[in-house]
Order: sequence, then C-alpha cells, then structure tokens
Amino acid sequence: MLLTFTTVLAVAGTSAALAGLVQSLRGARHRVPMVRSRRPPKLRRGPAAAPTAAETAPPAATTPAIEPLVGRDVGRWHFMLASASLGLGSAGLFAPSLLIAGAVLSAITMPPIFVAGFAPLRRRRVGIDTLDSLIYLACALRGQLFLLPYAAFVSHLARHLVRRTEDTSYRRLTTALQDQSRQVWLVHEGGDHQVPLDRVRPGDLVVVSAGEVVPCDGVVVRGDASLNRAALTGEERTVDVGPDDRVLATTLVLTGRLYIRVTRSGADSTAGEVAAMLNSADDLRRDLASHGEAHVNTVAPPTFLVGLAGAPFLGASAMVALWNSVPGYMYRIVAPIGMMHTLTGALDRGILVRDARVLAFLRRVDTVIFDKTGTVTTGEPRVETIGCADGWTEDELIALAATAEYHQVHPIAEAVRAVARRRGLAPRAPDWVDYETGRGLRALIDGRPVHVGSLPFVAGSGVHIAEPFAGEIRGHLNAGKTMIGVAFDHRFAGYFALSATLRPEAAPVVGRLRRRGLKVWLISGDLEEPTRRVADTLGVDRWIAEQLPADKARIVRSLQDSGRTICFIGDGLNDAVALRQAHVAISLAQANVVATDAADLLLLTPDLALVIAAMDEAILLEGKLLGAKWATIVPGVAAAASTVFLGTGLITSILCNQVGLWTGIAVSRARFPELATPDPEGEGETIEGTFALSLPGG
Repeated sequence: MLLTFTTVLAVAGTSAALAGLVQSLRGARHRVPMVRSRRPPKLRRGPAAAPTAAETAPPAATTPAIEPLVGRDVGRWHFMLASASLGLGSAGLFAPSLLIAGAVLSAITMPPIFVAGFAPLRRRRVGIDTLDSLIYLACALRGQLFLLPYAAFVSHLARHLVRRTEDTSYRRLTTALQDQSRQVWLVHEGGDHQVPLDRVRPGDLVVVSAGEVVPCDGVVVRGDASLNRAALTGEERTVDVGPDDRVLATTLVLTGRLYIRVTRSGADSTAGEVAAMLNSADDLRRDLASHGEAHVNTVAPPTFLVGLAGAPFLGASAMVALWNSVPGYMYRIVAPIGMMHTLTGALDRGILVRDARVLAFLRRVDTVIFDKTGTVTTGEPRVETIGCADGWTEDELIALAATAEYHQVHPIAEAVRAVARRRGLAPRAPDWVDYETGRGLRALIDGRPVHVGSLPFVAGSGVHIAEPFAGEIRGHLNAGKTMIGVAFDHRFAGYFALSATLRPEAAPVVGRLRRRGLKVWLISGDLEEPTRRVADTLGVDRWIAEQLPADKARIVRSLQDSGRTICFIGDGLNDAVALRQAHVAISLAQANVVATDAADLLLLTPDLALVIAAMDEAILLEGKLLGAKWATIVPGVAAAASTVFLGTGLITSILCNQVGLWTGIAVSRARFPELATPDPEGEGETIEGTFALSLPGG
C-alpha cells in the first residue's frame, strides 16, 4: 500500500512538473500583454473629477506599455519546482538522498510564502500565510522531511489553479473583444475606404467627420474640429483642434472634419480596450480574493490560539494539524476561480463582460431603462415615404440628405444612405458639418447651409413648414412614423418618414423583467406619438419622449438619487452619457462605438433576452460563491474535529483541505444551461436548470 501511494505521488509530482514547464514555455510565446488603458472610471453619481495629466497626456511612444510579468513567471516556476520536489520526496522514502533533495527543492519555493506569512507579525497579527509558514517550519523542525514537499506543493497548487483559470479566461475574453472589429475611413489613392481598425498602421491617413469617434492617436494634417473628450476623461469637455494638434483615440468629433496622420496603430488602440476589460476583471478578482482573504484571516487567529491551547493535551503534531484546519481555508482560491468562470460562462451565452466590477450592481438592479431606436427596434429603420417641396425631386432630396449624412453612423443616416445606394446615387463629403447630438446636423454643401434632423431641430433653424406638408407630417406621426426634415438654404426641402420593426423578443423580455418585480422605462429622443406606440406595445411602466442625451443622463441620475439601482440599455451616440451615468450599462456589440465604449456589458448577438441571462449569471455567481464558501468551511471543521477526537494528524488535515478546494471549485464552476424560464402561470420567474459540475481542464 505504501509503495503504491508513494509511486502515485512520484508520478503525479513529475507529471505536474513537466506540465508546469510546458505551460511556462507556452506562456512565453502566447502571453497576453497587460496594456494600460486610458478608459476612465464610469460616472456613478454627480460630476466627474477633473482629468489628470496621465489621462490626457499623449502616449510617450507608439507601442503599448507592458506591465511586468515577472511575478507570474516566478509563480509558474515555483509550482514546477514544488511539483518536482513532491516527486523526489515520494521517491525518497526508498532513497533517503532523494528525500533530502526534495526537501531542499521545496524550501527554494517557500520564501514568497514566508514573506507574506511573517509580515502580519510586525502588526501583531496572525494571517493564513502565517499559519502556512509555521506549519512548514514545524514539519522541518520535527524532521518530517516527507511532508515538506507535500506542504509546498499544496501551497503552490492553489495559486497555480488561479493563474491557469485567469490565463484561460483572459485569452477567451481578449479574443472576443478583438473580434468586435471597428471600421474606420482610410484615405488611400485619392478616396475614402472603410477598413478594419486593426489594419490601420502608423503613418496612415484617416478621415473623421462630425458625429464620429477618433479611432487612433495621431496628428491633425488638415481640417478644424471641436472634440468632446467625455469618453476619454469622463468629463463633458470640448476642445478645438486644427493642423499639427495631437488627438487621442475615443474622442468624439462634434463639428468639422479632420484628416489625421496615425501615430499609434489600430492594433494598439484595440489592445487598450482589451486592457480596460482585463484590468476591470483583475479589480473584481482582487476584490473577491480580498474577500476570501478577509474570511480566512478572520478565522486564522482563533485557529492559531486553539492549536496552542491544545498542544499541552494533544501534542505538537495535533497542534500543527489544527493550524492547518482553518474553516474556509481554500475559499480565497475558490472565489476568484468562480468569478473568472462566470465571465467565460457569460461569453459562451453571447455576453461580453467588459467591466466585471458591475456584476455586484447587476444583482441589485431594480429599474431597467431601454432606449428606443436601435435597441428595442431593429438596427436600421426603413424609409417608407419621401415628401418633396416644390422644385425638388426625390433623387435630389435623397442625394442632398445622403451628402449631409456622409460618414454618419446613426441608424437614420444609414437608412438614408441605403436609399441612395439603391437608386445609384453617390453622396460626397460636405464642406463642413456641425453635429448636434440627439437632434440633427448642420452642413455646408457648395457653400449653402443644409439642415437634416428632427422636425423641431429643422424648424428651430428658422425654417417654416407650411401646408400641405404639416398635414402630411401629422398623419405620419399619428401612424407612429419617425420623421426627419431636410432644409436647404433655410427653406424646407422635404421630409423622410421612417418606420422601424420591434425586435420580436422585446415585449417578452419587458414582461419577464416586470414579473421579476423590476420597473421598466422607455426613453427616446423621438417625438411623442412614435414613442407612445412602442411603449404601449412593450407594456413598460413609464415612457418619456423627446429627450436629449443630457436629459437621459439627468433622468438616470434622478432615479439614482432616489435610491434606485439603474441598468441602462442603449446603442446610440445619444445614449453614451446615460450609459456612463448608470450603475450598469449594456449595449449591443454592433452599436455605435461611443455607446460600446461606455458599456459594461456587450450583447454579442442582437438578442435582448441576453439581458435577463446576464442578470441570472450575476445572481448565480453570488449563490455559487456562497455554496463554495460552505464547501470549504465544512472540511476544515471536520479536520479539526478529527484531530481532537480521533487523533489524526497533518496528512488528514491536508487531505480535508484538498477535498474543500476541489469541492469548492466544482460548486463555483457549476453550469446552468438554461438559467431563466418563465413561470408557467405567468406570475413570476424562477432560475432553474440542469446542474453540472466542471473542474479545471474539463
């Protein structure tokens, strides 16, 4: 029996050492750089703090700054050496020289644990690393050389599991974010061509118009514009730029057009977005690890005192075993693993969690606010009717509007350009554009002013809309159409009547949210009648129309001040301010780049049912962590009881901790293929599904 046991340990230790070596070598080739991101903290309440110099300063170089990875490499080598020491120590039962070699090799891996263990003693405290260090030293002083490699291996195994889970999750999350490729306008051979952002290289010339976001860091070559830096600094701040000025990625162009010589590649800009996601996940992982550390460090001092008190009656061996029987000993390892598994589980369902810190807010959401156009309706509305003033043909009106909307990314602009393409019309770039978020735009075409936007916006520019157009427009509004007016040289030129199709899952999703007790709102910049018709179809609790971007954010802030936890779901440039204000911001991956930049969660497929799935993932994370916590507490209690009443020793305590570790990991990685299902009687919802356990590597 002893021969079989030691042989198994030797093989296991050798295999783990080889696996660690292979992983370390692979990690050197396939490492994900932790690039520092300029993405600002989300606005939660009140005004944002003034931007710091670090946030607004241009990058010092065209390559990303890479955080040191030495710590992770050292951790991998420590695990590999601890695994080798376990193999040597096991074989050393038959060859004493190998036992000594295994003990020496294990000692090489222990300094980081000693440093962490004895640091609390300077503050007259005892932590879990203190107990680990004392257990190792006690085994060494008592001459239990076989236990030294085993203790070192167990200490490093837990940390290795966390690193392995993190690396796997980071690779998958990074790939998913990089797959959401953005399109930019590249000037090449005298024309503008859309290309993926990742293909843009330093030295390329890109053009950015009003209503678009600067895609890369660079220097203005030609043009003048006003930029809004809210997406960069978190503060609504306008900056005027011109030739030779530096501009930074993620700033919004409000007026004008810029030709920018790229100084930082599109791939680096994408890497910055990856860094923002990884750093936020790292923040939550540290929060959960700290939560686990707080638990075990709270229990460690009483455990230490119990061991000391029991030593005179039970002996030194029992004292060491009791020190190792901390209830919840492995929870500090299980909690981060459970969190990272939740992120990858959400990704499997089509939910990319860009800011993992909001998962805590998502569990407490009591009010969900939907934007209308492009969120509860399909992405691109259809132009159904075109009304032309005297002297204008439909083709002329379409060409004028499509030219004014050149490069604009709003769904209505896409709809107008789609009509132009179907008719074979080729819009060109206007001379100048001034974009007013949520209302419309002013442009100069051949030196003449053009206004395209909502009817109040066009009328507010001094344009009179006379009969019969006023009557026609009222009829379209009563039918729930969205109306866009066009004026040329301060005279009304015509209108477009557009309609959008509700997403088929929108009404069922609203019903399910309300059955869960959540309040559901609909906020839109559209006029009252189209908004009312959509709201009545969806069955929301409240709807508000004709809201500008600042108005949407003001509503969110007002609800927050009343004590509500807000989830805002939007997809447009008009929603960005409200998305940054909300506790939880959700957008569609195909949405406007400003909206996706402000979002905490991206729905990779345009299915609003994923909103409920995301809430379920957050709720289940809390439940799984609670279950995992108890799964690590019970074995610790059992080990202590076994030591006191049955006289077992350190090996039994170590085995109990391993049971707690693997049981806790299994619980924290439980899968629920079908999370949320409607109550069959329509009176409520339950979270249920098939329960399956998943262990690392499985």
